[in-house]
Amino acid sequence: MRVKGLRRLFAVVLTGLSGALPVSAAELVPPVAGVLDFSIVRKGDVIGHYHSDFIDRADHALEVRTHVTAEVTLGPIRLYSLEHRSVETWRDGRLDGLVNDTEEDGEVHHLRAERVGQALVLTVDGKAGDPIADAVPSSLWSRSMLDGNRPIFDSGDGQLFQVTTRCDETAETLGVCHLSGDLIRTLRYAANGILAGLSFPAEDGSKVIYR
Repeated sequence: MRVKGLRRLFAVVLTGLSGALPVSAAELVPPVAGVLDFSIVRKGDVIGHYHSDFIDRADHALEVRTHVTAEVTLGPIRLYSLEHRSVETWRDGRLDGLVNDTEEDGEVHHLRAERVGQALVLTVDGKAGDPIADAVPSSLWSRSMLDGNRPIFDSGDGQLFQVTTRCDETAETLGVCHLSGDLIRTLRYAANGILAGLSFPAEDGSKVIYR
């Protein structure tokens, strides 16, 4: 089983057309409870946890604090470990900034995103990249983040991925979105547009579920 690089399996990422219209603040609404919690399950075993806290700040910004941990073992042997912490800052429905630290199998990466005009500048491990027009991170906790074909970057290392997105529009499957291409994902959103779960195939062919 290939384990190295599994962190990318826990990020839902895609990229779209630059210059798309931003999602309005009214469309990007946090969970009523102010939290998101998922267990990460593979082959029936819980291998990690995902937790986000949503904080309405006094300056009218929305802050999203996320902590993800995952570990894959074979008996007493640890094959893979991940710890990911990020703080997203949203203002008027747009990502205003992001601070992220990820440790994967002992390898540490630091990501910072800062808004400059209409674009975001990502700095990964101290190296600044080119501006990305109105981009959003791969957390995709709101269905509205998929609207407008905005560029979406890996909130772990800042990399962009080319993925096609299709969201079902029938009454029975409304809120189910499928990603294909570089990454294969099925995302489920509740009626209020908040992420309710997701699944994807791992590198060894097993299925990973957020539930």
